[in-house]
Amino acid sequence: MESFKKFKKKIVLETFIKCLSISISFGLLTFSAPYLYIKLNEIEFNSLFLILIGLGISLVLFIILYLIKKPNDKMIAIRLDNELDLNEKVQTMVEYREKDTLMANLQREQTLNILSNTSIKSIAMKFSIFFFILIIISLSFSVVAFAIPGHEEIEHIHEFINGECECGEKEYVEPDYDLDDWTVKAILEIINEVRNSNANDSLKTKYIDKLNELITKLKEVSKEKEVKSLVEEVIDYTNLELDKVNTNNEIYMILKESDFSGVVSIALQINFLKVNELEKALENIIVTISGSSEAVNELKAQFLDLLVKSNLDKEDELYKTLVRFADEINKCAKTDLSININEDIKNVVKNNSEPIIEIVKLQAENSRVAIYIEEKLSEIFMLNEVEIETPDRIDIETEDPEKDKNTDSSNQGGLGDGEYLFGSDDLFFDPETGSVKYGDVFFEYYGLLLSKFEDGTLPEEYREIFDYYFGILGGDANKKNRSK
Repeated sequence: MESFKKFKKKIVLETFIKCLSISISFGLLTFSAPYLYIKLNEIEFNSLFLILIGLGISLVLFIILYLIKKPNDKMIAIRLDNELDLNEKVQTMVEYREKDTLMANLQREQTLNILSNTSIKSIAMKFSIFFFILIIISLSFSVVAFAIPGHEEIEHIHEFINGECECGEKEYVEPDYDLDDWTVKAILEIINEVRNSNANDSLKTKYIDKLNELITKLKEVSKEKEVKSLVEEVIDYTNLELDKVNTNNEIYMILKESDFSGVVSIALQINFLKVNELEKALENIIVTISGSSEAVNELKAQFLDLLVKSNLDKEDELYKTLVRFADEINKCAKTDLSININEDIKNVVKNNSEPIIEIVKLQAENSRVAIYIEEKLSEIFMLNEVEIETPDRIDIETEDPEKDKNTDSSNQGGLGDGEYLFGSDDLFFDPETGSVKYGDVFFEYYGLLLSKFEDGTLPEEYREIFDYYFGILGGDANKKNRSK
């Protein structure tokens, strides 16, 4: 039966090709016709749905057609008899293929001999004219649907002749640029300001070199678009170099994880580069410890260990001064509970505050210079009219009383009755009971300290420090500042 099977495979393949082509053609029509209508009528519709519908129709139609049109052996035998003029020999062979009689075997053998000696090319694949018309129509619709631009695309197709479109719109031409003396003088003023600043020397050198390079490049460009690109490059470079030198944000990311509010306060002021507030935050460590060795021991893990175990640059000056500060505080712990370590802590704060503040002052100056360069360049080249992405930067503390008056300091969140809002996570160290939420002992401690000022036990010079500290804990520090 091998000679019969070779004809059968060809006829089945013909049927497969017909079913597949017809189903794909209908699928393309299902997609392209609505897609063309949508584009021409400016209808908003997700074309992905049309694609999925077209694919679904193609698949379902193919399965149905193939199941209907797939020929069986009898149908194939009829076609072979008709096309090869075998006078129903193949049909007879198929009909009696299960018979084992002498006549059936002779007839089967004779028919198979005829088929084996007949070339498979004798049976040609037949495709109707409708088949080709359907394919041509579906392809034509698809090409037209994709080729015709939508309404939005048509609106943007303009043919400019002598710089003007037939619709009246004029062709945009990038303005020319010619460097003038005023611009050069303005950039030189920026360079002079950087040179006279107290910023990091290596940073100043890089900034000055980059600004001089900007002047040189501005002399070579001819279009305004090129100018803006050069200036943006200088601004990006300025902020990148600042980030390499200043470490305030890296220090903050480590110390903000501390459970001690005093350490978190130091981290915040370092991050904001607020020198005056940082000095107060360093002094508040005295209050945080409250003369207790247990507090010193607990502070070690929340200050010194956080720094030492971090991935911070161990050669950074700010890192080294903070580690030295934290280490000296740790050495103040005493095993004899009768010894008051408050004086030792005061001396540590006094000896280490100035070095820390000087480094933060330098980083604040670095940041001020970088911001100055960006603002002046944006002003000179009018970059404020164009949105420019620049790295996030911090605001330097300024003495602006009017700004403080207008600042909205309404408190939200925390624990308390509305007038005093306490933090929900920070802990206050109690020498007798250990770590407790400071909201629970706020008034008790504050009243005790006020009584010590009244009877002269504590010197008046520390009253302002305690007022500031408890103002933060009570959430009314801003209210006090506004009232002064």
